[in-house]
Amino acid sequence: MKVLLLQDIPQIGNRGEVKEVKEGYFKNFLLPKKMVKIVTPKLLSNLAEEKKKINAKAERGKYLAEELLKKIAGVSLQLTLKEGGTGQVFGSVTKQKIIEALKEKDVKIGKEHIKLGEPLKTFGFHDIKLDLGHGVTGIMRIEVIPEIEGLKTK
Repeated sequence: MKVLLLQDIPQIGNRGEVKEVKEGYFKNFLLPKKMVKIVTPKLLSNLAEEKKKINAKAERGKYLAEELLKKIAGVSLQLTLKEGGTGQVFGSVTKQKIIEALKEKDVKIGKEHIKLGEPLKTFGFHDIKLDLGHGVTGIMRIEVIPEIEGLKTK
């Protein structure tokens, strides 16, 4: 008997798959627990339509993520930190500071997309890993420079 799995079932399959099961197992275990539906032609066509929509949405998401990565690649970021007289750094560059600097350049990105292990506490260039979802990853280069009295460079 062919059934559509409504949830993951060990040793049978994953949610959304169509599998062949024994009639007794279906009647006595799977059906009472509402773990499956009987496969009908209408159900198969609905399933095919839903998969098309999901694939189209995923492709659109990937396209948008790739476009965002291109936009980020064209942005040059300089962030400032205060410096003590001996080259000592005060403060740090966090994900939030990066997001705010990108917003000023009309690039919107979420904290979850920035893979920054720990806040940046040194001057110079830093490569920041990005994961924009849908398998789209990249690197963003940031320059951290000393803040000059009265001037803030971004």
